[in-house]
Amino acid sequence: MKLRRRIINLGPVMLISEEQPAQPAVPTQPEGARVACGHCGNTFLWMELRFNTLAKCPHCKKISSVGCALPRRRCCAYIAIGMLCFFIGVGLTVGTQDFARRFHATYVLWAIAYLLGSICLIRACYWGAIRVSYPEHSFA
Repeated sequence: MKLRRRIINLGPVMLISEEQPAQPAVPTQPEGARVACGHCGNTFLWMELRFNTLAKCPHCKKISSVGCALPRRRCCAYIAIGMLCFFIGVGLTVGTQDFARRFHATYVLWAIAYLLGSICLIRACYWGAIRVSYPEHSFA
């Protein structure tokens, strides 16, 4: 005959004394905010206190930004850096044309400047097109 071992998990144990009446255990409400997903529209509980982060919806498993400040800020930053890289690339191209005819390694600098500018502008397009999830404000 096999003996089965059972594990019984007891919640927090409350000591009952004669002076203090026993109080029922109050379930704790989880901290966080209710967020409506930007992709599927379902609501989920977001546990972060900051609204400038990315969230993954538990329903559709897609990533969206919580609040619109983060994507706007990052999109503007990537556009500025990308344009700066393109201006540096144009300046290098115009300024070193005669030097590049003699030393062909200068073309590598041009390519790096244009490549960095292109990558930054592609990232700016990503941040400009990301879906935004908005927190629901309950006034209850």
